[in-house]
Amino acid sequence: MDIFKVIPLGSIGPVKIGMKESEVQQVIGRPTFVDGSRKEYLSGYFVNYDSDNRVEYIEVWDSDGFGIDFNGINPLKVDPRDAVKHIESFDKYDEDDPELGDSYIFKSIQVSLWRGSTFKDSDEKIEKEFESLGIGKQGYYR
Repeated sequence: MDIFKVIPLGSIGPVKIGMKESEVQQVIGRPTFVDGSRKEYLSGYFVNYDSDNRVEYIEVWDSDGFGIDFNGINPLKVDPRDAVKHIESFDKYDEDDPELGDSYIFKSIQVSLWRGSTFKDSDEKIEKEFESLGIGKQGYYR
């Protein structure tokens, strides 16, 4: 299994922020799904393009086809509190995020963690692992 290194403001694996779409296809292949400027290349590997057709955001979902490494851990495979604590060693998360708890945005390094609702059908809160990690170009998260 490939392990893609996460470099905030830089890349996830072979795809780099700022790459042209043609360059992305050279390193990761043709998209398997397209939704406007958002394209999926591997099962769970998404790239968003800006108006100049350059990578502005990369998001990876938990996948059986590849793993990720954010400075020594896969934030999608550890206890969510440990994932947040690990990334907080690089940047404080946005405490004003209206989806805080389901998402954590680290604006200085343009990294996000996301998971579906942490509530069951009732008001009972559950702790579940994060489902995706994203990185954006500078200013993507404002």
